[in-house]
Amino acid sequence: MGPRIGKSGQRPVGEEPQMPDKDTKAMMGTEDTPGGKPSPDPQDLRPSVFHNIKFFVLCHSLLQLAQLMISGYLKSSISTVEKRFGLSSQTSGLLAAFNEVGNTTLIVFVSYFGSRVHRPRLIGYGAALVALAGLLMALPHFISEPYRFDSTSAVDMPQDSEASLCLPTTSAPAPAPSNGSCSSYMEAQHLAAVGLMFTAQTLLGVGGVPIQPFGISYIDDFAHNSNSPLYLGILFAMTMVGPGLAYGLGSLMLRLYVDIDRMPEGGISLTSKDPRWVGAWWLGFLISAGAVALAAIPYFFFPREMPKEKHELHFRRRVLAVSASPVSKGEDSSSEQSPGESLEKNDGLAQIAPDLTVTQFIKVFPKVLLRTLRHPIFLLVVLSQVCMSSMVAGLATFLPKFLERQFSVTASFANLLIGCISIPLAIVGIVLGGVLVKRLHMGPMRCGILCLLGMLFCLLLNLPLFFMGCSTHQIAGIIHQPGGVKKEDKTLAVGIQFMLLRVLAWMPSPVIHGSAIDTTCVHWAQSCGRRAVCRYYDNDLLRNRFIGLQLFFKTGSLACFALILAVLRQQDKEERTKVTIPSPGLQEQLLVSGPEKKPEESRV
Repeated sequence: MGPRIGKSGQRPVGEEPQMPDKDTKAMMGTEDTPGGKPSPDPQDLRPSVFHNIKFFVLCHSLLQLAQLMISGYLKSSISTVEKRFGLSSQTSGLLAAFNEVGNTTLIVFVSYFGSRVHRPRLIGYGAALVALAGLLMALPHFISEPYRFDSTSAVDMPQDSEASLCLPTTSAPAPAPSNGSCSSYMEAQHLAAVGLMFTAQTLLGVGGVPIQPFGISYIDDFAHNSNSPLYLGILFAMTMVGPGLAYGLGSLMLRLYVDIDRMPEGGISLTSKDPRWVGAWWLGFLISAGAVALAAIPYFFFPREMPKEKHELHFRRRVLAVSASPVSKGEDSSSEQSPGESLEKNDGLAQIAPDLTVTQFIKVFPKVLLRTLRHPIFLLVVLSQVCMSSMVAGLATFLPKFLERQFSVTASFANLLIGCISIPLAIVGIVLGGVLVKRLHMGPMRCGILCLLGMLFCLLLNLPLFFMGCSTHQIAGIIHQPGGVKKEDKTLAVGIQFMLLRVLAWMPSPVIHGSAIDTTCVHWAQSCGRRAVCRYYDNDLLRNRFIGLQLFFKTGSLACFALILAVLRQQDKEERTKVTIPSPGLQEQLLVSGPEKKPEESRV
């Protein structure tokens, strides 16, 4: 076999050029490219763009943004989907939470054995499954009959919300019943459409399992130790934009008529302010699925492993120089890692006990789970996060519908408000919290106090919302009745935390909020002999129950943080007691030894 080309790209004088071997192909970026063709210039041995961790960070930021856009788009159009397919809020809440089913069952196993697989390629497969789920979510539109709205006169239901947030309280006639004759074919169409959406949500959860943990571990493995936190910060910042884009996309798509691809001759007489209007909810899923599919392509070209990043970012070095932070700036090597950095890397999601088999993991997991849940601080933090996540899950799913019903705004305008105000302010809050913890060097006790004060402030601001809203519309013919709105322990803690949040918060919360909303309905539409979508709600009851749920979850989170502070203070007191008070045996030893005993020898 001929001599290999060295790392410097030079060959001995007088020797003929040889075909590059596998190692050289990897450096040239041709190992994972189709056909394995070398770069145009044989003298140029610079690695390809797919062997650059910075390019991976860019690709993964775009993928996670597109993934959250497709998963958040359903929440932006939930009221429109209800109206189009005659779903109750409880059913639509279950639909929104169904993507957590597949995610919850696989997240711990994926994070446990992630380092054994080709992570970029598996991320690509997961993204392709997410794109397929988006296409399936739009498929019910194409297999269903065109949308037919009832013949209630729009004059009787004024919708000009520009002059006032609330509709006039004068009496209006009830809408004509729409319980026409239904064939078995139409009923089968309805069941098929709803079944497709539930299947798509399940696939969406399964496809999203490998994306975040594999991406984080891949960046952490091959980025410079000093650059990794910055890369992850960029990744999370880009990810937070996804829900905002989802609501913005929903605002645009819901301004278009649902059957824009098969409009009847002569057009329609509805406007987007008419309560019978149904927007093009399906179009956003096609756009989001296309974005995810495009973002998935580069992952099939990234290598299983790439060279470790050797240089610290110039931007980071300049920032550290200004702030005079005592962070080393030299070349990265395994000998330069501090013990804390090495331990942090070993505790990554994808580095969890890679030497265990599936059978061994299944046997040990219940014991580790019980030991983890017995830790009081961890359990209280998880319970607090469960309360907050339950509140966020309910708001993310039904806040657009709440704004539509409570203030008589269009679905498009409700999404615009959430996408342009709520989510950007949430991003500002997250960044501000991180800056405070960093600048003030806050430990667990001070972080607990900050969380407690934040929740108390949020709770106080929640109370006036009970009195801000529109009264119930007076609809003639409708009677208002009250409704019914150890190392393995440490490494597994993050996976268990995500699992508990999904099981206790993200799955049940949309269903709970949807059920509460259904109890405030005063007039249900009938379709094919069954109860369909709610036409009118008791607005006062809707406001009290929807805001009341937020108050309940915030109070639970406040109580958890108060208990966390109590436990931390007790532990701190016990630690100080152990340091300052010697044991009885040591006291006797001190009395016998007398004043000649050196302080170093008598230290506990």
